[in-house]
Amino acid sequence: MTTFDFVISSDYRMIYLEDISESNQSSAFWTEEDVKRNIFVEDCCVIIQTARDYDSNMKLLIVNDKPEIDYRLFDHINMCSINVPSNVLSIHGTTYFIGEYNKINLPNKSMGLLIAYRNIHVVSKDNLNDIDEYHVYSWPINGKIELKVLKQSNNG
Repeated sequence: MTTFDFVISSDYRMIYLEDISESNQSSAFWTEEDVKRNIFVEDCCVIIQTARDYDSNMKLLIVNDKPEIDYRLFDHINMCSINVPSNVLSIHGTTYFIGEYNKINLPNKSMGLLIAYRNIHVVSKDNLNDIDEYHVYSWPINGKIELKVLKQSNNG
């Protein structure tokens, strides 16, 4: 397993995961259902809707197979896939310049994603130091995984 830790400036409550060659190409027309699921998915782009419009902690874990995780540790869990033709995944917030993108080399062009959201309903005492976390597990696949909500938060 390879792990990367990021603090992403999640302006407009979004973290982008996308193929570097497709960056900024998403149409991102969110539906009510996308908002409820806390995620927007296109072929080469996945946008995680964060709990707050501030810095967000994100962990990317590249694993060999679909992981088994303890659902009780997370508030919300989605599963889908992303196509990464360049084998380079860019991870960034809405207001990043291309040179600021985090770039990760991936072992495969098609990757499964299990996105687990933690502490999305918890606010720090000072309202500034958010403790929401986004754990993104990624593994090589053949084909595509349609978006599935494995655990739904109450989005309250």
